[in-house]
Amino acid sequence: MAYSFETRQIPEFTTLDYVLFGLMLAFSAAIGIFYAIKDRNKQNTKEFLLAGGNMNPIPVSLSILASFMSAITLLGTPAEMYNYTTMYWYIGLGYLLVVATAAHWFIPIFYRLRCTSAYEVPCILHVHTNKYNINVTIITLLPTQQFLGTRKMT
Repeated sequence: MAYSFETRQIPEFTTLDYVLFGLMLAFSAAIGIFYAIKDRNKQNTKEFLLAGGNMNPIPVSLSILASFMSAITLLGTPAEMYNYTTMYWYIGLGYLLVVATAAHWFIPIFYRLRCTSAYEVPCILHVHTNKYNINVTIITLLPTQQFLGTRKMT
């Protein structure tokens, strides 16, 4: 049952909702506990974070997709498509170009350097200075301000 504009009532969770929510949390916790017990003898951080470098590409790609697609994207894309019609397709074309560029240029470099994050590259290349840290912080914070609510709404 959804929100009713006539009665202005918001439905509450039923017993079935709580049971399904609890089962989902229990299932997720069981997966974590299983792998914690199974891999408890692995002491190497790289082995833990990268799974030894021999994971199946399907779970890796689904994980990247889940981290790339935020809730804001899922909720906002239909509204943007409705407001701006086919002009929004240009963003999709831009994503395709960016993904192709990253897959063919940047990912092989990170793989050869054995990096788990783009932030590790300066440490490997020994260009880690205070001036560099300040610049990276500013460059990282500027695009994320739009998600922090600091952008002027028009």
